[in-house]
Amino acid sequence: MVYHLDFYEDQHLEQILARSSKILGLDLNQESAMEIARRARKTPRIANRLLKRVRDYCEVKNNGQIDTPNCQLALDMLEIDMVGLDAIDRRVLEVIIDKFNGGPVGLGTIAAASGEDLATIEEVYEPYLMRLGFLDRSARGRLVTDLGYRHLGRKRVV
Repeated sequence: MVYHLDFYEDQHLEQILARSSKILGLDLNQESAMEIARRARKTPRIANRLLKRVRDYCEVKNNGQIDTPNCQLALDMLEIDMVGLDAIDRRVLEVIIDKFNGGPVGLGTIAAASGEDLATIEEVYEPYLMRLGFLDRSARGRLVTDLGYRHLGRKRVV
């Protein structure tokens, strides 16, 4: 048998977060759950980790009440944008753009220039960036796509 693992849809992550919030004894509204799900890189483990960080933030800043504005503030404080990119994702894209004119550039060179582990880039960051359409892989190396440039608010220099 051949199995295919894929990313989760936001609606499924929302259900997982609803269950997790009950286990943790949290009152999580549907809008906050969807906010976390959208930024969780389509991965339940990350969604649950973000839920705990949002809980911690709201415990300190909002008397433990998780509401949508404080959920957004917590995720913004963690530097996780609306599509789930964190500071390292953005740094990988920015290194390719700023140091290598958008690519193509080899994975080892990206790792050295960004200070990240090659295997971590290849196994954690690259698949999600490719799924979003922000990064392409070619025989000559990795390239930031026009969509990746737009997401970072950058213009491609020719």
